[in-house]
Amino acid sequence: MTILNHGRADKPFRPVQVEALEWFEKNYDSHDVLVIEGPTAVGKSVIVTTIANWLESRDMYGQESAKVSVCTPTKILQDQYMTDFGDIPVLKGQASYPCDLAEGATCQKTKRSLGSCCKPTEENGRAVCNYLIARQEALDAPIALFNLHSYYANKMYKDALIIDESHNALKFLFDYYSLKFWKCEVDYTDDAPMNVETVKDLINKAKCDLQLHLVTLQDQGGDTKSLGNIEDEIERLTLIATTIEFYEKDLLICKVEEEYYGKVKELRKTKQEHIYVKPTVVDRIGIQTLWPKKIKKVILLSATINEEDIKRLGLQDRRVAYLRLDSPIPPERRPFVYTPVASMAYRNRKESIPAIIKMCGQIAAKMDKHKGVIHCTYDMADKLKAEYRYNDRFWFHGKMDKSDRYNEFRAAKGNMIFVASGMSEGIDLAGDSARFQIITQLMRPNLGDRVNAWMVKNNINAYNWEAVREVIQQAGRICRGPEDFGMTFMLDSEFQGFYNQTSHLWPQWFKKAIVWPKG
Repeated sequence: MTILNHGRADKPFRPVQVEALEWFEKNYDSHDVLVIEGPTAVGKSVIVTTIANWLESRDMYGQESAKVSVCTPTKILQDQYMTDFGDIPVLKGQASYPCDLAEGATCQKTKRSLGSCCKPTEENGRAVCNYLIARQEALDAPIALFNLHSYYANKMYKDALIIDESHNALKFLFDYYSLKFWKCEVDYTDDAPMNVETVKDLINKAKCDLQLHLVTLQDQGGDTKSLGNIEDEIERLTLIATTIEFYEKDLLICKVEEEYYGKVKELRKTKQEHIYVKPTVVDRIGIQTLWPKKIKKVILLSATINEEDIKRLGLQDRRVAYLRLDSPIPPERRPFVYTPVASMAYRNRKESIPAIIKMCGQIAAKMDKHKGVIHCTYDMADKLKAEYRYNDRFWFHGKMDKSDRYNEFRAAKGNMIFVASGMSEGIDLAGDSARFQIITQLMRPNLGDRVNAWMVKNNINAYNWEAVREVIQQAGRICRGPEDFGMTFMLDSEFQGFYNQTSHLWPQWFKKAIVWPKG
């Protein structure tokens, strides 16, 4: 029986999904890593669920079956898969499970108050910890669902690993293995050499300080959240200390001054010095932590993943097959309209912002019957707010309420405009939820980050690809299905020069939708 017989009866396959699934079945036995680049509207969740069901049932036809871990980068996408898969084990964080020992408590709270998960005993006759039940079910099940954190923390290695929005695996690894040692929190001498030995010493010192602080808080009856945060940080430092040998030759260590948001309240929002530690490569870390050799097959899906990503993830030495799917949305229904207003390069930004703000207003007036989105930095959002704060069409959010404000916007009827910062991914504005969007600037990785500066010198393609990926992800927030439509406006005049320089990195399905100015 072919893979196409393992879909859901109530969800007929789109032609592009048939193409992907038939390609997967043909290449599965001869490759170890299968990469599917699928733009918005391909319906990657249907592809993932069908592949997982096919792998799990292969033994019915005299072939080797496989246990499968399905991974997503976010809890929102995990919830979507729970609906698509139906009744399969799902492992979330401990805070998601009620504790049987205390009414209204969670497994996370009980673990932090007891020092470990509760255990069944003959005296109390209680059921085992609900989190441990879910963990064991996920471990034993032929198919189980995780987010990247729950998969990684519990080492849920099965025969096959499927990751949707898999380009996030790189960010996950870089973020998890990066450290900041703030001088106001972890004292170090001004003449401390910036090397691996210094980092090891600081890790050990930080762990000792945290462990002493934890004991003090426990004696004082500290709140669960504070205790949990300390325990989590001790666990992370321990993990990094034991794995630092994987990348000690590729470790970027420097002193930096940044705005402080740490635990010393009186110093917040002031400039403070810290030692910044970040790996410049994570290929060996990925091999050791996300896909060790016991995982026979790795399946990666994303609208923005390429050979450079596979190399940086440490998978290039395995047998890799690529499939690049075309967009099922005709390009004329998803135009990417290059509207050069002014240069938003750092050297020109201050002078250019007024013109960008004015054009946002002009486009909003032209699209007065439709909802829309403006993609911008928080700094740019503040300037838009100063200009349009009395205009009811413009909706703004902060760092703490952006999820709530997004959900309110998505559900609202009318012609409002959502000014979105840090939301290039993870938002779905299909149909009338948004018919247009504005990208105020080409967002290249910040060269103030020393790793990005290192990439410019050592791997310019990887650096440029991060900016290409950002634009593609932003453009994919509207036009979510084959019958959908909407316009994207790019206002930064830096875009054309960057595009000409990086044309080899842009997928053909995206190039087809670009509308250049006449002449």
